[in-house]
This record gives sequence, structure tokens and C-alpha cells, in this order.
Amino acid sequence: MSNWKKDQVRPATSWTGAMTIPRELGLLKVDNEIVLTQKPICSPTHEIKMAAPTSGRVGLKGFAEVGYDADKKVIFVNGYEAPFEIQDGQLHLLLIIDRSSIELFTGDFSRVITLTLFPEAGASREFLPFST
Repeated sequence: MSNWKKDQVRPATSWTGAMTIPRELGLLKVDNEIVLTQKPICSPTHEIKMAAPTSGRVGLKGFAEVGYDADKKVIFVNGYEAPFEIQDGQLHLLLIIDRSSIELFTGDFSRVITLTLFPEAGASREFLPFST
């Protein structure tokens, strides 16, 4: 796991280029396409379950901003995005936060964003809901 755009600004320790969390791989049919799924084998740090928004952005904000943009039909972590169309009228996202990483999974496990991210010293580990 690495964030190539910011690799030069990471702390110089032996743990800054860690592997992702373990996942169970599977296959899922989405819109007549077979998609590789990635289901984490650990419990999420945070979970979002709500009726699918029809516009705007919803999610959690702390030392990073994570969530779903209904206008663009993408999940996001800060400026990184992955396409995702809600199929069943319910938005379901799982977030796993470690000391130097954030992993955002869709509830059907068809999309995931994994980033190394180093919060500034003293930054709060709390994440609060937001919507725009």
C-alpha cells in the first residue's frame, strides 16, 4: 500500500509502506459484468447505512473526508474517487482506519479505495457525519 503522489512526504519508519488488510475475494455480477469483490475480514471502524442520496455529498469527516457523491456517482477519500452506482436504494459504506491508512469499501464489496494517509501530529481520530 502506498500513495505514490505523496510517497516522498511519508515519515521515515519501518512501517510506512504496509500491506493492506486481509480480504476475502469473490465474484459479483454488476450490470452484466463480472466484478472482483474484496471483503475485509476485520470489522469496520465506521459504517454508513442510509437511504441513497439523490444529490450532493454524504459521508464522514475527520482528518480525511470519505463518502459518496450522488451527483458524480462515486465513492471518495479526499481527492481520490472510484465509480459506484447504488443498486438497491441503500447506501452502505464501510471504513477501516489504521494509524497510517484508510480503506473505504462499498457494502457489496465491488469497489474499494485504499490509501496511506498520515494524520498530522495531534489530529483528532474522530469522524463526524456530513452532507452537502
